[in-house]
Amino acid sequence: MDKVVIISKSLEKSEIHHQLQIQKHKIRVSSGTWHHTCLFPQSSAAFMIIPVNDVLEKWPPEPPYRIDSELLANLERFSALHHKCYVLLCAPMYLSNEQTALMVLQQNYIVSSLRFLPVHNSTECIETMLTITKVTSKPLSSTVRERLLKLHEQLISEEVIRNVVEQLGIGMHESLVLMDGCGTLSCISRAPLSVMLDCSLDSATSEHLQNFFHQTSNTTL
Repeated sequence: MDKVVIISKSLEKSEIHHQLQIQKHKIRVSSGTWHHTCLFPQSSAAFMIIPVNDVLEKWPPEPPYRIDSELLANLERFSALHHKCYVLLCAPMYLSNEQTALMVLQQNYIVSSLRFLPVHNSTECIETMLTITKVTSKPLSSTVRERLLKLHEQLISEEVIRNVVEQLGIGMHESLVLMDGCGTLSCISRAPLSVMLDCSLDSATSEHLQNFFHQTSNTTL
């Protein structure tokens, strides 16, 4: 997880600054970053913290809803500069006015890389930023990606095995028992009778599977 955090001058001595210091992050204050932004160099993640009541031209919101022109320009430049950019919309409570502001932003940036996340206070801001940077930093991001790929492959493999054994007249319980005991279709096809019996299959079912895979192997040869 990132230990160096670059914060804008506007966040210096704020609660965000204080909480990052408590968690032993190395804070660099920059007057060259956007207003109310935090940058995490290691994970290349950038966060802009905005009070919800600063989003629209009028507050409380009144139709037609228009995003504040200065904020609009800042968001455009922010998203153009950073590949992974997040906007934390801060409000003590999310009632109808706050939900309207969030909806207007999401609709305006529906095809943008900007991601808008509602938060209630500084603590939630910190928790959100650190969680995102943790899962997007290497090597954890690579580990998460690999686990998802393995899970996807496992689900596909289980589905294939289940379909094959069910077409042989094997029930759901027997197919699940077989998958737990042998794992892959290749292992099932090569499994001796004793292994199938060890999977808690009855002798008739085990012999039926043995005969099928034996005949299939001979036909292939």
